[in-house]
Amino acid sequence: MSEKDYIRSCRYYGGEDAAPAGKDATLWNVERVWVRMSVGNGDALASMVDMYLDAGLRAFCQYDDTPATLKAVLFNAYAKYHSGSPQDAARGFRKFYVEQYLKG
Repeated sequence: MSEKDYIRSCRYYGGEDAAPAGKDATLWNVERVWVRMSVGNGDALASMVDMYLDAGLRAFCQYDDTPATLKAVLFNAYAKYHSGSPQDAARGFRKFYVEQYLKG
């Protein structure tokens, strides 16, 4: 898939060089990183997906049209700032994803 194919799944990143005014710069950057990782087929992306699955998020919002790999990168960024285990972070991530990310 091309970069443009991945960008179609983004809510914040549209291929710009900098986050547009009024957009959440953190979420814009996470999506930008996901697009670059997806195009580059990096091993880091596979590691993030493993962490996402290990945290019990395999079936989380599976029909919402957001690729699981993008959710895994979002979860990884969320978990970095959460104390506790990945499973603990997963509880807060579910709420963050539904209440903040999907509304973007």
